[in-house]
Amino acid sequence: MKTNQLAGWVAGIVLLTCSCKKGTTSVAPAEDQILLTKYVNYQAAFSIPSPAEIIDYNYDNLDRLQSVVTFLASPPPGTLFMYPDSLIYYYNNADTLPYKAIHYNNAAFTPAEYYTYDNQQRIIKQQYVRPGFPNIDVAYAYFQNKIVITNNVSANSDTLIYDGNNIIQDGNRFNMQFTAVQNPFNLVSINRHIPYHLFIQGLGERSLNKDATLQIIDNSYGNTMHYQYDSIVNGLPGKAVTTINAQPASREYFYYR
Repeated sequence: MKTNQLAGWVAGIVLLTCSCKKGTTSVAPAEDQILLTKYVNYQAAFSIPSPAEIIDYNYDNLDRLQSVVTFLASPPPGTLFMYPDSLIYYYNNADTLPYKAIHYNNAAFTPAEYYTYDNQQRIIKQQYVRPGFPNIDVAYAYFQNKIVITNNVSANSDTLIYDGNNIIQDGNRFNMQFTAVQNPFNLVSINRHIPYHLFIQGLGERSLNKDATLQIIDNSYGNTMHYQYDSIVNGLPGKAVTTINAQPASREYFYYR
């Protein structure tokens, strides 16, 4: 993610959606699977009693992600969205990955997202459609230990170095290190098929990663973001405390069922 604001590091994520290609989107669910249901983020001033961000993950009776609702206490200046903000997912029959998501903001319709997968259930195209505006097409190309992301709006591309479990490098700017703790966001099945999303605000929670982030190093600005996990049950954290350059940044809480 190309951002030079520290706020982008600590704001958490806006969960992304996927799309599907008929016949390739059914993945057998794990028995007794654990699901992430809520993410809560308290920003740097730990004494502030109310959270800066809450994300609710809602599922249908097949344990497929049905919606993601994001609440921000103080949206960034100039933000295009009002809060709460919702993504609603649509599936073909019993497919386990959605073919589209519709984005509702302040109860008003905003962009719809359409997705295409390859025969390995990896997203290869993500299209944003909003009446009256040009479509945004994001393409994903997969190589050995590398994912290249391009779009039809910018000449820039994003190259992710992937070791099979985690994204360990993003371009020449970011290097990531990981722990043996599971990444809570990877529990959401949709997330395991998408390495990147247009509206992701942070790097540490890239959902494709199987393991939880230990450290993110920003080679351009000399910043280091560090994660410490607590209340670990079944390999999953209940809490994470983050620092930037050894200064408090946020407290994050994870809730499951």
